[in-house]
Amino acid sequence: MFTYSIPYRVALYLVIAAHIAGFIGLQVIFLRPLFELLIPFNLVFTALLLFSQHRDWGIPFFVFTVLATLGGFFLEVLGVHSKIIFGDYWYEYALGAGLFGVPFTIGLNWWVLVYVCGIMAQKTGLPTLPKVLIGASLMTFLDVWIEQVAMQYHFWDWAGKIVPLQNYVAWFIASACLLYAFFRLSFHKENKLAVWVYGAQLAFFVAHNLMMLL
Repeated sequence: MFTYSIPYRVALYLVIAAHIAGFIGLQVIFLRPLFELLIPFNLVFTALLLFSQHRDWGIPFFVFTVLATLGGFFLEVLGVHSKIIFGDYWYEYALGAGLFGVPFTIGLNWWVLVYVCGIMAQKTGLPTLPKVLIGASLMTFLDVWIEQVAMQYHFWDWAGKIVPLQNYVAWFIASACLLYAFFRLSFHKENKLAVWVYGAQLAFFVAHNLMMLL
């Protein structure tokens, strides 16, 4: 269906261009409202580019995709309404339409992050448990850089503008659970675009954090 429908180099350049354009657009005051509206489309676009480079469309991959997307989404629903998983937070408007107070794109974002971090951890060739821990660490490290930017650009907000340590602990545990499923399900775990997506997102959020300090 999507397999190699886009040449790898084209997909790579599109990932880089989208993140550079997003960074510039959010930094320019008069462009910011427009680029905030484009954020959900960028998340979907990134996922489609990853899909375009994936090679194994069997049932195990489908199971992982459903598990990561719906599992991540409903975990966030529980988190928002219970406030006992990640802490006291709520979603704002920048991530688009949703259900039960959670944007639909959040489920897709869980899939993207678990997938790319799983692919990166897979490259170590280690047993499952170390790979799970490495992948969860990569996801948590990225989340550290995401949080302040998320509040500035209306992704979500925290009570008192303070991100609790509880958030990172819960994020690590939830990531580890989904990554365990990723590694246990039998499908091809290689995608050259994955490391570039992770790198582009990390650079995007690190750069925004640095600009916030100026």
